[in-house]
Amino acid sequence: MNEGRAIHSRLCQSRHPRSEVSHVRQCATLVEDGNLKAALRLLSDSNCKGTLPLNGTLDSGITVKERLQQLHPPSQRISEEAITTRAPAQDIHPIIYERINGNVIKSAALKASGAAGPSGMDLAAWK
Repeated sequence: MNEGRAIHSRLCQSRHPRSEVSHVRQCATLVEDGNLKAALRLLSDSNCKGTLPLNGTLDSGITVKERLQQLHPPSQRISEEAITTRAPAQDIHPIIYERINGNVIKSAALKASGAAGPSGMDLAAWK
């Protein structure tokens, strides 16, 4: 753990300080471009504070654990209707499927971006 903390603290110190205005501008640009993943990464990496201890106290006077419990409702049993009730199927004209071929699928796959899904492989691995 000490090795990880030492490396993390050096990484945070080595970054060039950025003005808040340029930081906000860059984040807004990423969001406008539809690159939410990079915008969230920029926001989460920017302050290098790491995780909060559960027993730590926030500015409001409550602990981190209490705040998380406020934000997340208690679990509930699933209703049987949610599983058994189906929405009516839409009638899709067969002509829609005639335009889908290997080139269309390849083009869509090359334009896509994203992280690992159920397969555990990043999209770059599929390309």
